[in-house]
Amino acid sequence: MLNVKILKNFFVKRGLALVNKEKFMEISYVIFNKFYYTLLSNNDTSKYFTSFEILNNLIKRQSEVLYNVFELIEKSDYKKAFDILYEVAKMHHKLGIDKTALFSSIDLYIYLLEEYKEELKISKTMIDNLKDLLQATTAKVYIENTLQDIYKFLKSLDYKIAFEVAEKVELLQKAVESFYRDHKVGVYLESHTICSVAKMLRSLAFDVMCYGKEDKKREMLMTHKLIHDNMNDVLSSLESKDFLKAVSYTRDFINNITKFLYDYEKIYTDWNNHKDDIIAKILTDKHQKDKYGVILIHRFREAKFDEKVSKEIENLLSKFLEDNVFYVWIDDYKELILFMDKRDSNFQNLLNRILEELEDLAQKIPNTYLFTGGSIFAIIKIDPEFFADYGAEELKEAINAITDQLLTGSKNDSKLIIVKDLREDFEELLKIARENLKIKKLVIEKVLNKDIDIFVQWIYDLNLNKKYVEILVRVKGKNNEYIPAYKFIKVLEKEKMMDKLDEAMFIKLAENIDKIKKLTNKISVNIYPDSLNSDIVIDALKKLADVCNKNGVELNIEITEYAIVTNREIFEYIKDSKVYLVIDDFGAGYTNFELIGSLKEKDLVKALKIDGSIVKRLIESKLYENIATTISQFAKATELDLVYEFVDNEEIINKIKEISEETKMPYDRVYLQGFYLHKPSPLEEELKVK
Repeated sequence: MLNVKILKNFFVKRGLALVNKEKFMEISYVIFNKFYYTLLSNNDTSKYFTSFEILNNLIKRQSEVLYNVFELIEKSDYKKAFDILYEVAKMHHKLGIDKTALFSSIDLYIYLLEEYKEELKISKTMIDNLKDLLQATTAKVYIENTLQDIYKFLKSLDYKIAFEVAEKVELLQKAVESFYRDHKVGVYLESHTICSVAKMLRSLAFDVMCYGKEDKKREMLMTHKLIHDNMNDVLSSLESKDFLKAVSYTRDFINNITKFLYDYEKIYTDWNNHKDDIIAKILTDKHQKDKYGVILIHRFREAKFDEKVSKEIENLLSKFLEDNVFYVWIDDYKELILFMDKRDSNFQNLLNRILEELEDLAQKIPNTYLFTGGSIFAIIKIDPEFFADYGAEELKEAINAITDQLLTGSKNDSKLIIVKDLREDFEELLKIARENLKIKKLVIEKVLNKDIDIFVQWIYDLNLNKKYVEILVRVKGKNNEYIPAYKFIKVLEKEKMMDKLDEAMFIKLAENIDKIKKLTNKISVNIYPDSLNSDIVIDALKKLADVCNKNGVELNIEITEYAIVTNREIFEYIKDSKVYLVIDDFGAGYTNFELIGSLKEKDLVKALKIDGSIVKRLIESKLYENIATTISQFAKATELDLVYEFVDNEEIINKIKEISEETKMPYDRVYLQGFYLHKPSPLEEELKVK
């Protein structure tokens, strides 16, 4: 509510008696005619008036309002006068009348009133008071609505910094409200150097995000200062009764907030899209070597407890956020990078504390989760000063090399988390990294050019007769030697190019169908789950299916159950084509008997391929033998073929025969695959044998 005593002090007393209402309305009609004649000649204001009748009614209503307001001013009842004009201003704002046009209209009306003040028997003081009331109410409405609109917008954004800026808007709203209530600003406005937004702009996190965009960061700091200046300008203009300036500064305030958020969003978006590369550049930038200390936490693989362990690590690191540390997950949540400020006098103590607590966590977690399947996370200490002379790609590949080594060496480790300093044996790692980079470049080039070779691996029945082949691909290296499959697949997975490999494989198969037909009339092809999201890959698969159908070759697609669940649209194609599904890695991870049953009912699935981790343990573990027996019983009941992969010796073959006899699984529906029986070989070589 407005303070009446303050309003009385705000306005100056007048001295004449107001003319009677009838005379006032008559003179007012003349004034408003001149007023609207001027407005109608202006393009900006004339658009609000569409007919003479509307204009005439408007003049009558406005004359009535102005008479009542002058009566209230005469009685010194400024509060009621303010309230009436505030409602009028709200109506003007609702109509969308521009603030500059409205303030110009107020000036014009006041000018005309002064011309007729003697006839109306109003003093210059009364006119000045009316002008102040009109401008004050108009400014209040426009400022309130402008601030409310930007406040709602800021609250709708998913940025923490937007919420912090929204608090500034809310603070200005309170200050404006305080001015109109008490005619003074009763709210403290923080300096732009100490507010919460300033802290975020000067934080280690924002510093890392702005790497390579330092000029944009400086620009944001300047815009942030202007936002604070605008806030102070709005309030000082109100206090000096320069209401039009107050409204203009409010608009500047909004414009600077919009620019600030636009610049932040550009930085934030670029960071989110390229943070892996940005971080690698930071770690190898000589100019940054004295700035950051870094810890990398690498997730080796998916595991039952990895999400819980990730949360434990995050909870631990969150305790140190007040110490100006910053952490972020990269590479599809496979790696967490923790940055610390080396310029901080407490840096070394902080680093030691974090490493000690991570070591303690590494010791405690196995007891909590009772997990013995090997490590899930590696904690790697990285000193940018040490790596400043190396390239970003070299460092990234060295990290890949060390994590590969740690993964291999920790398969039987009871620790879920292991800790390593990357400086140890780095020269040896660097050699591996540089070699891997050469392989990476070659593999990407070959796959993009579809320069791959078709390999086949024979699959046998229980009587050890060749029945059909699984199609594999290989990539040749510089010396005409084939790059190991695990190496080029790892490159393509990291570069998110497995769909390119699948596309190349399907095209190559379609081109060589005549040769394949000389070997067998049935083939099995593995497809990478993400390839199912590629229209190009699916199109290549359709063309391959058509070629196979025309040439009498049965096409089987090996796919995991999880991929089926997340890509059900593939059924729409295969149900109308002679393509069959083979459920790969069955028995490991995601296993759903109900799903397989429903697929079999639709005649979409033809076989189950038991995961190699189960097959390799058939001899040593009764548990895994029981798992294989259960799967065999299910396959028999659903009339599905059963493929055992990783068949590495005669003992496993005999055990599979034993399980098949026990479950009464027909021999002609049980298949064997493994290096013991046949190592993958080039298609051309197999044709020579044939």
